[in-house]
Amino acid sequence: GGRRGAREQPKPSDDDPAGPEAVLWEAEAQLERGERKLRDKEPAKARAMLTQAVEMLEHAGLVNTPRGCLLFAAATGSLLQIDADEVRLAGWARRGASLPAAPAPSGPEAR
Repeated sequence: GGRRGAREQPKPSDDDPAGPEAVLWEAEAQLERGERKLRDKEPAKARAMLTQAVEMLEHAGLVNTPRGCLLFAAATGSLLQIDADEVRLAGWARRGASLPAAPAPSGPEAR
């Protein structure tokens, strides 16, 4: 990862909780939680967390900053991966539903 250096920065102070650094910090934390949920095979939770990270960056106008752009790209990339996985699984489900039912096993393999 390219975000390693960003993680070494100190957490912003509570004096300015809504400042750009605080938003970047929280968006990165949200992105990491979302990616963890994605690895844990929880795409619905991952989607919610990643979408929240994207919205935080957009709302704060940080998408065009170097760090914000990197976080935005990582979050949207993960969201696109979730979409691709859902399309693939839906395709498999449609193909499975269109196939004739397999005959029930009989004989020795049924036991």
